[in-house]
Amino acid sequence: MDFDERAPKGITYQYPRAANTSSVIAFTTGSGGVQILGIVRGDEPFKGMLALPGGFHNENEETLEECAARELLEETGIEVQPSECKLVCVQSKPTRDPRAHIIDHVYSVSLPFTIMATAKAGDDASAIKIVDTRDHSLQWSFDHFDSIQRFLHLHR
Repeated sequence: MDFDERAPKGITYQYPRAANTSSVIAFTTGSGGVQILGIVRGDEPFKGMLALPGGFHNENEETLEECAARELLEETGIEVQPSECKLVCVQSKPTRDPRAHIIDHVYSVSLPFTIMATAKAGDDASAIKIVDTRDHSLQWSFDHFDSIQRFLHLHR
């Protein structure tokens, strides 16, 4: 029984519910530092900009970790187990996404470079980029740059 089925009929809530997403920082560490797998967004918002693989959570069918693994597979072709996805942070600023209040659960997963190099753009990704985290000239969509900085702080 889901939440709405348990709620008395006709009840409304003072605060609207936000949508949820999961994003993935797929990374590898080598002598050159930390590299992250990014996608170029094929759709609005932020079409053509760099983003972390991710997308909307199907709240009736999956956990947030399952969402993260599914989105990584759909957008890059790389398969990981949900148990490999480690929570980095939750981004919840109401204006972080121009579409609506969307709460992003950001996960990390460590991958060998040889696996990252096999990534192919799929779903709403128009291209794949493996980026060096020391390159601060890149323009990330949403609040993904902040998520990456939080990850790097934890990863030290």
